[in-house]
Amino acid sequence: SCSCLAGFEESVLLNEKVCGDIDDCNGVSCGAGGTCNDLVSSFQCQCVAGHENEVTGDASSACIPKTCHLPEFANAEVASGLTFTFGNFFQVKCTNGFTTSNMQGEAFAVSCSADGITVGLDGTVASIPQCVPKSCAFPPIIPSAVSQPEQREYFFGESIRYGCENDYAEVNLYCGTSSWEQLEGEI
Repeated sequence: SCSCLAGFEESVLLNEKVCGDIDDCNGVSCGAGGTCNDLVSSFQCQCVAGHENEVTGDASSACIPKTCHLPEFANAEVASGLTFTFGNFFQVKCTNGFTTSNMQGEAFAVSCSADGITVGLDGTVASIPQCVPKSCAFPPIIPSAVSQPEQREYFFGESIRYGCENDYAEVNLYCGTSSWEQLEGEI
């Protein structure tokens, strides 16, 4: 009979009694993102990229996907404080009157990186689009108006004024959610 140290057990190998390490990983689940690493009298869950031990500082706890915190996006329909996990995407929709800074429409996706950072689809923070005001381009020219607005690009929320001959009548337009619109109450 062998007198084995703690963490070892007697077994027979090639007809000889030997002390071998007890498999501490037997029946242990380290989660979908982990592999059990057997040690003497203990084990550790080794987590793959994008995963971390569920209990911070406890290497024997299961591996779970890292969590990303969704940053606040100006002019977007996203509640603050939302989280999502590694390997997942989150769709951000711009509010009415706004479009993406990369001109790819009114919504964009972000993902959760292996480092637990919210990134754009190319894997960088710098590639995350922003929601910017839509352009109405240059205002229309009204030939009968005695004063015209400045001919420049206008953006959502800006308004313009045309003066008329009788000095008190005017036409007011504003850059709406998709084009120039007449202000309420205007004739």
